Amino acid sequence: MQNLFFFQSAIQPYYNEKHKVLIIKGLLGTFYLNFKEPINLKIGQENLTVDSALIQKSYRNTYFQIVNNFCLGLIKGFKRYLVIKGLGYRTRKRKNWILFKLGYSHLIRYRIPTLIRLKRIKKGKLKLISVNWQLLKQTVNMIRSFKKPDVYKGKGIRYKGENFKLKLGKRSKK
Repeated sequence: MQNLFFFQSAIQPYYNEKHKVLIIKGLLGTFYLNFKEPINLKIGQENLTVDSALIQKSYRNTYFQIVNNFCLGLIKGFKRYLVIKGLGYRTRKRKNWILFKLGYSHLIRYRIPTLIRLKRIKKGKLKLISVNWQLLKQTVNMIRSFKKPDVYKGKGIRYKGENFKLKLGKRSKK
């Protein structure tokens, strides 16, 4: 069985059989993907063919999705937005660190990974941009874990467009 990865002319893949590394060069950077098992890759003009008979079934779709995300990230990049809602909640960017004031007795410092760019759009809104989808999701989830949205008041860090119902308090049930 074979899987086909289609890519645009902006992507230049190369497979090093000796080290089992797929190198993908694109407009926004370069990615290196190490394979656990030896695989047969054939690089054509506009596609990448993988002989998946050598790959276990559990890895087949995972490899396909990882390579697909790398190609998409190298062409157009990925974006995630965060909204910080709450009285007195603040953010400040210092070089490659971001400082959060989230109602605790201390500031929370988080080091931004090198592949991620952070922009403050407005007060209480953050935009994270990266070519690596997995790293971007991991970073956004880590930032969100500093102050998850409160189900009673709605304060905290949430994704842009995330909707959830506020719970009623004890006094509102009557």
